[in-house]
Amino acid sequence: DMRVLLSSDSPEAAQAVELFCLTAAKQISALLPFTQGTDALIFTGAIGKNAPAIRQKICDYLGFTGLKSDTDKNNRNIATFSSQESRLQLLCLETNEEEIIARHGISLLQGG
Repeated sequence: DMRVLLSSDSPEAAQAVELFCLTAAKQISALLPFTQGTDALIFTGAIGKNAPAIRQKICDYLGFTGLKSDTDKNNRNIATFSSQESRLQLLCLETNEEEIIARHGISLLQGG
């Protein structure tokens, strides 16, 4: 669990967090050429809901793209947390996967 890693003082936990963030940034940057003009980077799920430290580390790794977060907004989980200077809009959005699954299930049961 990422919360356990973030609350730990062990060097191994810090290394695991860094590796996760670096890997996420690497995957995001590998996809950028295929988007033909990305306007925003959106964090959802647990990272979007309550992991400002993870979002910040990922954004720091992606700084070469011109994105820049507003640290205060990010730490307060404000939905749009990009700075004025950022080339990309940064958002953190809470999701409700269970609701989406239920809606799709109902739709399938109703023949849609």
